[in-house]
Amino acid sequence: MISRLGAGGSSGANFPVGPVTNFYAVAGNAQVELSWTNPGDEYIGNQILVAEFGRVDLWCNEDHVPERPGDGYLVEPDAQSPFMHIDVENDVGLFYQAFTYTTKGVVNLDAGPGASATPRNQLVVGDLPVGTLIRARIPDSYQSRLGDNILWIKADANHPGYPENSTTIVNKDCLLFVSFDVKEPSNSDTNRRGFGNNRFSVSNLYQWSNSTAEPGRWYSKQHSADEPPSNANVFNGINDSDTWPGFLKMLGTDFTDILLDTSVVTARADIDGGGTETVVCKLFPASTTEIGLGNENNVPEGSLIAFFSDNISRIAYPTDKAVSASESKEEIGVSTACRYWLRTGRYGYTMHARIVDNLGALAYYSAWYGAPMGLRMFGNIPNATLVSNQPNTDGSYNLIF
Repeated sequence: MISRLGAGGSSGANFPVGPVTNFYAVAGNAQVELSWTNPGDEYIGNQILVAEFGRVDLWCNEDHVPERPGDGYLVEPDAQSPFMHIDVENDVGLFYQAFTYTTKGVVNLDAGPGASATPRNQLVVGDLPVGTLIRARIPDSYQSRLGDNILWIKADANHPGYPENSTTIVNKDCLLFVSFDVKEPSNSDTNRRGFGNNRFSVSNLYQWSNSTAEPGRWYSKQHSADEPPSNANVFNGINDSDTWPGFLKMLGTDFTDILLDTSVVTARADIDGGGTETVVCKLFPASTTEIGLGNENNVPEGSLIAFFSDNISRIAYPTDKAVSASESKEEIGVSTACRYWLRTGRYGYTMHARIVDNLGALAYYSAWYGAPMGLRMFGNIPNATLVSNQPNTDGSYNLIF
């Protein structure tokens, strides 16, 4: 079957081909790089050819995405991907559309959402498409633990509920192996006494990942039964983190100064009052909702982040530094996908936190496990944050502070 009705033709035989897909515009200095995937030919019943792909014409408008050929100016007829639109004025927003034609000249006016970019003398993170890698340097004193740089993925832009005019980032790789929380021997709840507390707002993970404290000084009691992630309190004494510096301290002030306060929604267990609560973070694990793994107990915790669409998109691997620093090497290795924490508690259980498993699917673990649970944190930075004008050989762009 053909995928869409004809547009631009006067008879039933004048079918169009489909629109382009994966249409992106990446701004540079006085230029915009446009890329896309051409459609194939159109068939009826996969046998009868009704429309043969001919060409793509690129159109541009400084006010809105062109709605049809002639709405704006023609950038390039019969354009080939990738195409560089050069000698354009910096700091002027440009809106693009790619119109497909058949070999008979039939145009498809149902061309999709288009693309936009604002060329600048200096590229900013808001100009980059979702999925782009962003590289941030680690201070010298913490490179032995985290490596020289961290690669972050641009996971979304202007995400609902996050700060206005912001870019959502997530570290590409699991950076460390760490517990969510630890056993609390004086807790009135039996499960939390033995296996840790799955309430994110009072967890060790929340406090440590949002701390700029010096080594051994980030922990303070969050409730009367709270305990630090010491060797005695984590599972089998593996990957205790109470003597670590706060995570923000490890990342350095240049990076943490651009992190925006983000209010994240988290479901609460019935024992904690039920419903949801809002926690303000610089960095945070995703919820099941945000990463595309559904709503725990039908309670939404935010909304889906654009980068995550399936199990493959959720898979992450540990860095070599994370593997070497872990006190347990069981089930971990740089070529083995790792499990990592989410902030969602497992419904009906007070000690289980949700995780992404090594296949990108939903699972859970008791909060006091420091291995093999990896760290994958999300945050938001301003869209206007500067990045290098040209990518590195791995396709990443350097943050400029």
